[in-house]
Amino acid sequence: MRAREGSLVRPLLGFTREDTAAYCVERGLDWREDETNASDAYARNRIRAGLVPSLRRVHPAAEDNVLAVARILRDEAEVLDELVGQVLADGGRVSLAALRALPSALRRLVIQRLADEAAGGFAPGAASRAEEIAALSDRGTALLDVGNRLRAIAQYGELRFERLDAEPVSPEPVRLAIPGTVRFGGCEVHCELAEPALAYGVLDRGALGPELLVRSWRPGDRIAPLGLGGTKSLQDLFVERRVPRRERDRVAVVEAGGEIVWVAGLAMSERFKVTPATQRAVRLSCHAVGPCPARGNGDQQGSRRPKHP
Repeated sequence: MRAREGSLVRPLLGFTREDTAAYCVERGLDWREDETNASDAYARNRIRAGLVPSLRRVHPAAEDNVLAVARILRDEAEVLDELVGQVLADGGRVSLAALRALPSALRRLVIQRLADEAAGGFAPGAASRAEEIAALSDRGTALLDVGNRLRAIAQYGELRFERLDAEPVSPEPVRLAIPGTVRFGGCEVHCELAEPALAYGVLDRGALGPELLVRSWRPGDRIAPLGLGGTKSLQDLFVERRVPRRERDRVAVVEAGGEIVWVAGLAMSERFKVTPATQRAVRLSCHAVGPCPARGNGDQQGSRRPKHP
Protein backbone atom coordinates (compact mmCIF):
# COMPACT_ATOMS: atom_id res chain seq x y z
CA MET A 1 0.00 0.00 0.00
CA ARG A 2 1.42 3.38 -1.05
CA ALA A 3 0.97 6.75 0.64
CA ARG A 4 -0.05 8.15 -2.77
CA GLU A 5 -1.81 6.28 -5.59
CA GLY A 6 -3.09 8.65 -8.24
CA SER A 7 -5.64 10.95 -6.61
CA LEU A 8 -5.78 8.79 -3.47
CA VAL A 9 -3.67 10.07 -0.54
CA ARG A 10 -3.19 8.23 2.78
CA PRO A 11 -1.62 10.85 5.09
CA LEU A 12 -1.77 8.68 8.24
CA LEU A 13 -0.27 5.55 6.73
CA GLY A 14 2.97 6.01 8.67
CA PHE A 15 1.27 6.32 12.06
CA THR A 16 0.09 3.59 14.42
CA ARG A 17 -3.32 3.44 16.10
CA GLU A 18 -1.61 4.37 19.34
CA ASP A 19 -0.08 7.46 17.67
CA THR A 20 -3.40 8.77 16.38
CA ALA A 21 -5.23 7.95 19.64
CA ALA A 22 -2.58 9.80 21.69
CA TYR A 23 -2.84 12.79 19.34
CA CYS A 24 -6.62 12.96 19.83
CA VAL A 25 -6.41 12.53 23.61
CA GLU A 26 -3.83 15.30 23.91
CA ARG A 27 -6.09 17.71 22.04
CA GLY A 28 -9.39 16.57 23.53
CA LEU A 29 -10.67 15.20 20.25
CA ASP A 30 -13.22 12.40 20.06
CA TRP A 31 -13.02 9.62 17.49
CA ARG A 32 -15.21 6.79 16.29
CA GLU A 33 -14.22 3.15 16.32
CA ASP A 34 -14.89 1.01 13.26
CA GLU A 35 -17.01 -1.86 14.64
CA THR A 36 -15.59 -4.26 12.11
CA ASN A 37 -12.12 -3.87 13.68
CA ALA A 38 -13.24 -6.15 16.51
CA SER A 39 -14.40 -8.96 14.24
CA ASP A 40 -12.15 -11.92 13.46
CA ALA A 41 -14.05 -12.44 10.19
CA TYR A 42 -11.47 -10.21 8.47
CA ALA A 43 -7.88 -11.25 7.83
CA ARG A 44 -6.58 -7.76 8.73
CA ASN A 45 -8.02 -8.13 12.23
CA ARG A 46 -6.64 -11.64 12.73
CA ILE A 47 -3.20 -10.34 11.74
CA ARG A 48 -3.52 -7.33 14.06
CA ALA A 49 -4.79 -9.36 17.03
CA GLY A 50 -2.76 -12.55 16.60
CA LEU A 51 0.22 -12.33 14.28
CA VAL A 52 1.57 -8.90 15.22
CA PRO A 53 1.68 -9.61 19.00
CA SER A 54 3.39 -12.95 18.27
CA LEU A 55 6.05 -11.17 16.21
CA ARG A 56 6.63 -8.69 18.99
CA ARG A 57 7.19 -11.56 21.43
CA VAL A 58 9.76 -13.08 19.08
CA HIS A 59 11.61 -9.76 18.72
CA PRO A 60 10.64 -6.31 20.03
CA ALA A 61 11.69 -4.68 16.74
CA ALA A 62 9.97 -7.24 14.49
CA GLU A 63 7.16 -4.89 13.53
CA ASP A 64 9.54 -2.05 12.66
CA ASN A 65 11.71 -4.45 10.66
CA VAL A 66 8.71 -5.68 8.65
CA LEU A 67 7.70 -2.09 7.88
CA ALA A 68 11.25 -1.23 6.82
CA VAL A 69 11.36 -4.20 4.45
CA ALA A 70 7.95 -3.22 3.09
CA ARG A 71 9.25 0.27 2.27
CA ILE A 72 12.26 -1.20 0.47
CA LEU A 73 10.07 -3.62 -1.50
CA ARG A 74 7.70 -0.79 -2.42
CA ASP A 75 10.60 1.22 -3.87
CA GLU A 76 11.89 -1.82 -5.75
CA ALA A 77 8.39 -2.54 -7.08
CA GLU A 78 8.31 0.92 -8.65
CA VAL A 79 11.54 0.13 -10.52
CA LEU A 80 10.14 -3.20 -11.70
CA ASP A 81 6.88 -1.55 -12.79
CA GLU A 82 8.91 0.84 -14.92
CA LEU A 83 10.79 -2.07 -16.54
CA VAL A 84 7.51 -3.84 -17.31
CA GLY A 85 6.16 -0.63 -18.82
CA GLN A 86 9.19 -0.40 -21.10
CA VAL A 87 8.67 -3.98 -22.33
CA LEU A 88 4.97 -3.28 -23.01
CA ALA A 89 5.49 0.18 -24.50
CA ASP A 90 4.13 -1.03 -27.85
CA GLY A 91 0.41 -1.00 -27.14
CA GLY A 92 0.15 -3.60 -24.39
CA ARG A 93 1.36 -6.57 -26.44
CA VAL A 94 4.69 -8.34 -26.56
CA SER A 95 6.29 -10.74 -28.99
CA LEU A 96 7.02 -14.24 -27.80
CA ALA A 97 10.64 -13.83 -28.89
CA ALA A 98 11.03 -10.74 -26.71
CA LEU A 99 9.25 -12.46 -23.83
CA ARG A 100 11.56 -15.47 -23.96
CA ALA A 101 14.61 -13.21 -23.94
CA LEU A 102 13.63 -11.61 -20.63
CA PRO A 103 14.95 -12.75 -17.25
CA SER A 104 12.43 -15.18 -15.75
CA ALA A 105 11.39 -12.77 -12.97
CA LEU A 106 10.67 -9.95 -15.42
CA ARG A 107 8.89 -12.39 -17.75
CA ARG A 108 6.51 -13.34 -14.93
CA LEU A 109 5.81 -9.68 -14.16
CA VAL A 110 5.11 -8.86 -17.81
CA ILE A 111 2.67 -11.74 -18.10
CA GLN A 112 0.97 -10.78 -14.85
CA ARG A 113 0.56 -7.18 -16.04
CA LEU A 114 -0.97 -8.31 -19.36
CA ALA A 115 -3.35 -10.66 -17.57
CA ASP A 116 -4.36 -8.03 -14.99
CA GLU A 117 -5.14 -5.49 -17.71
CA ALA A 118 -7.24 -8.00 -19.65
CA ALA A 119 -9.12 -9.02 -16.49
CA GLY A 120 -9.73 -5.45 -15.40
CA GLY A 121 -8.18 -6.24 -12.01
CA PHE A 122 -5.84 -8.72 -10.35
CA ALA A 123 -5.66 -12.04 -12.21
CA PRO A 124 -4.30 -14.46 -9.58
CA GLY A 125 -2.02 -17.22 -10.78
CA ALA A 126 -1.25 -15.83 -14.24
CA ALA A 127 2.45 -15.37 -13.49
CA SER A 128 2.75 -18.99 -12.38
CA ARG A 129 1.94 -20.05 -15.98
CA ALA A 130 4.72 -17.86 -17.42
CA GLU A 131 6.87 -20.71 -18.76
CA GLU A 132 3.91 -22.43 -20.44
CA ILE A 133 2.79 -19.16 -22.00
CA ALA A 134 6.27 -18.29 -23.26
CA ALA A 135 6.46 -21.75 -24.87
CA LEU A 136 3.35 -21.21 -27.03
CA SER A 137 3.90 -21.66 -30.75
CA ASP A 138 5.12 -18.76 -32.89
CA ARG A 139 3.11 -20.04 -35.86
CA GLY A 140 -0.54 -19.33 -36.50
CA THR A 141 -2.68 -19.14 -33.38
CA ALA A 142 -2.06 -20.90 -30.08
CA LEU A 143 -4.35 -20.68 -27.04
CA LEU A 144 -3.90 -21.41 -23.35
CA ASP A 145 -6.60 -20.96 -20.71
CA VAL A 146 -4.96 -19.63 -17.57
CA GLY A 147 -7.94 -19.63 -15.20
CA ASN A 148 -10.15 -16.82 -13.94
CA ARG A 149 -11.87 -16.81 -17.36
CA LEU A 150 -8.73 -15.59 -19.05
CA ARG A 151 -7.01 -16.94 -22.13
CA ALA A 152 -3.48 -16.32 -23.37
CA ILE A 153 -3.47 -15.97 -27.16
CA ALA A 154 -0.32 -16.20 -29.26
CA GLN A 155 -0.97 -15.05 -32.83
CA TYR A 156 1.88 -15.04 -35.30
CA GLY A 157 4.41 -14.73 -32.51
CA GLU A 158 2.63 -11.98 -30.56
CA LEU A 159 1.09 -12.50 -27.10
CA ARG A 160 -2.05 -10.98 -25.66
CA PHE A 161 -4.77 -11.94 -23.18
CA GLU A 162 -8.54 -11.93 -23.54
CA ARG A 163 -11.46 -12.57 -21.25
CA LEU A 164 -13.40 -15.70 -22.21
CA ASP A 165 -16.70 -13.86 -21.73
CA ALA A 166 -15.74 -11.25 -24.33
CA GLU A 167 -16.57 -13.23 -27.45
CA PRO A 168 -16.57 -11.13 -30.64
CA VAL A 169 -19.86 -10.31 -32.32
CA SER A 170 -20.07 -9.97 -36.10
CA PRO A 171 -21.49 -6.58 -37.14
CA GLU A 172 -24.78 -6.64 -39.03
CA PRO A 173 -24.60 -6.12 -42.85
CA VAL A 174 -25.37 -2.57 -43.97
CA ARG A 175 -26.22 -1.01 -47.32
CA LEU A 176 -23.78 1.60 -48.59
CA ALA A 177 -25.03 4.29 -50.97
CA ILE A 178 -22.81 5.62 -53.76
CA PRO A 179 -21.59 8.07 -52.53
CA GLY A 180 -22.20 7.51 -48.82
CA THR A 181 -20.84 6.52 -45.40
CA VAL A 182 -21.91 3.74 -43.04
CA ARG A 183 -20.84 2.51 -39.62
CA PHE A 184 -19.68 -1.10 -39.57
CA GLY A 185 -18.63 -2.35 -36.15
CA GLY A 186 -15.86 -0.07 -34.94
CA CYS A 187 -15.22 1.40 -38.39
CA GLU A 188 -16.72 3.87 -40.81
CA VAL A 189 -16.71 2.78 -44.45
CA HIS A 190 -16.72 5.66 -46.92
CA CYS A 191 -17.61 5.65 -50.60
CA GLU A 192 -16.84 8.90 -52.38
CA LEU A 193 -16.74 10.03 -55.99
CA ALA A 194 -13.21 10.22 -57.35
CA GLU A 195 -11.22 10.82 -60.50
CA PRO A 196 -10.42 7.61 -62.41
CA ALA A 197 -6.96 6.48 -61.37
CA LEU A 198 -4.98 3.28 -61.09
CA ALA A 199 -4.93 3.24 -57.29
CA TYR A 200 -6.03 0.87 -54.54
CA GLY A 201 -9.56 1.52 -53.38
CA VAL A 202 -10.48 3.35 -56.59
CA LEU A 203 -13.11 1.39 -58.53
CA ASP A 204 -15.01 1.75 -61.77
CA ARG A 205 -18.35 3.34 -60.86
CA GLY A 206 -20.11 1.85 -63.85
CA ALA A 207 -19.28 -1.72 -62.77
CA LEU A 208 -20.66 -1.38 -59.25
CA GLY A 209 -24.42 -1.07 -59.71
CA PRO A 210 -26.80 1.15 -57.68
CA GLU A 211 -25.43 0.44 -54.17
CA LEU A 212 -22.97 -1.64 -52.19
CA LEU A 213 -23.28 -4.06 -49.29
CA VAL A 214 -20.84 -3.99 -46.36
CA ARG A 215 -20.70 -7.23 -44.39
CA SER A 216 -18.49 -9.70 -42.56
CA TRP A 217 -16.73 -12.47 -44.43
CA ARG A 218 -18.35 -15.86 -44.89
CA PRO A 219 -16.76 -19.29 -45.32
CA GLY A 220 -16.24 -19.87 -49.02
CA ASP A 221 -15.86 -16.16 -49.88
CA ARG A 222 -13.41 -15.48 -52.71
CA ILE A 223 -12.01 -12.38 -54.37
CA ALA A 224 -9.99 -11.79 -57.53
CA PRO A 225 -7.18 -9.65 -56.08
CA LEU A 226 -5.73 -6.95 -58.27
CA GLY A 227 -2.80 -8.26 -60.30
CA LEU A 228 -3.12 -11.89 -59.15
CA GLY A 229 -4.59 -13.33 -62.33
CA GLY A 230 -6.98 -15.59 -60.43
CA THR A 231 -9.08 -15.79 -57.29
CA LYS A 232 -8.18 -16.30 -53.66
CA SER A 233 -10.28 -17.30 -50.68
CA LEU A 234 -10.67 -14.73 -47.95
CA GLN A 235 -9.55 -17.42 -45.50
CA ASP A 236 -6.19 -17.63 -47.31
CA LEU A 237 -6.02 -13.85 -47.57
CA PHE A 238 -6.47 -13.47 -43.81
CA VAL A 239 -3.80 -16.08 -43.11
CA GLU A 240 -1.39 -14.48 -45.58
CA ARG A 241 -1.88 -11.02 -44.08
CA ARG A 242 -1.86 -12.37 -40.51
CA VAL A 243 -5.29 -11.13 -39.50
CA PRO A 244 -6.09 -12.74 -36.09
CA ARG A 245 -9.04 -15.14 -36.11
CA ARG A 246 -11.02 -13.14 -33.58
CA GLU A 247 -10.74 -10.01 -35.70
CA ARG A 248 -11.72 -11.45 -39.05
CA ASP A 249 -15.47 -11.12 -38.58
CA ARG A 250 -15.05 -7.36 -38.07
CA VAL A 251 -13.12 -6.74 -41.29
CA ALA A 252 -15.34 -4.81 -43.70
CA VAL A 253 -16.09 -6.82 -46.85
CA VAL A 254 -17.76 -4.78 -49.62
CA GLU A 255 -19.72 -6.47 -52.36
CA ALA A 256 -21.63 -5.34 -55.42
CA GLY A 257 -24.25 -7.55 -57.05
CA GLY A 258 -23.20 -10.50 -54.89
CA GLU A 259 -19.50 -10.25 -55.82
CA ILE A 260 -16.75 -9.06 -53.47
CA VAL A 261 -15.11 -5.89 -54.74
CA TRP A 262 -13.00 -4.81 -51.75
CA VAL A 263 -11.75 -6.11 -48.40
CA ALA A 264 -10.82 -3.22 -46.12
CA GLY A 265 -7.09 -2.75 -45.90
CA LEU A 266 -6.35 -6.06 -47.61
CA ALA A 267 -7.43 -6.36 -51.25
CA MET A 268 -9.56 -5.01 -54.09
CA SER A 269 -10.95 -6.90 -57.06
CA GLU A 270 -9.31 -6.95 -60.47
CA ARG A 271 -12.76 -7.09 -62.05
CA PHE A 272 -13.77 -3.66 -60.74
CA LYS A 273 -10.54 -1.77 -61.35
CA VAL A 274 -10.33 1.47 -63.31
CA THR A 275 -9.53 0.94 -67.01
CA PRO A 276 -8.96 3.35 -69.94
CA ALA A 277 -12.68 3.00 -70.67
CA THR A 278 -13.70 4.14 -67.16
CA GLN A 279 -15.67 7.39 -67.18
CA ARG A 280 -16.56 7.65 -63.50
CA ALA A 281 -14.90 6.25 -60.41
CA VAL A 282 -15.37 5.95 -56.66
CA ARG A 283 -12.92 5.56 -53.82
CA LEU A 284 -13.55 3.20 -50.88
CA SER A 285 -11.86 3.74 -47.54
CA CYS A 286 -12.26 2.52 -43.99
CA HIS A 287 -11.39 4.47 -40.86
CA ALA A 288 -11.47 3.29 -37.26
CA VAL A 289 -13.89 5.00 -34.88
CA GLY A 290 -13.47 2.26 -32.25
CA PRO A 291 -11.89 -1.23 -32.08
CA CYS A 292 -11.48 -1.96 -35.80
CA PRO A 293 -9.16 -4.50 -37.43
CA ALA A 294 -8.95 -2.72 -40.81
CA ARG A 295 -5.29 -2.14 -41.65
CA GLY A 296 -5.18 1.21 -43.33
CA ASN A 297 -7.62 2.35 -46.00
CA GLY A 298 -8.13 1.63 -49.65
CA ASP A 299 -4.74 3.07 -50.57
CA GLN A 300 -2.82 0.98 -48.03
CA GLN A 301 -2.96 -2.68 -48.75
CA GLY A 302 0.07 -4.13 -47.04
CA SER A 303 3.63 -4.78 -47.99
CA ARG A 304 3.12 -7.02 -51.01
CA ARG A 305 1.39 -4.66 -53.42
CA PRO A 306 1.05 -5.99 -56.98
CA LYS A 307 2.11 -3.63 -59.74
CA HIS A 308 -0.47 -1.97 -61.92
CA PRO A 309 -0.43 -2.86 -65.58
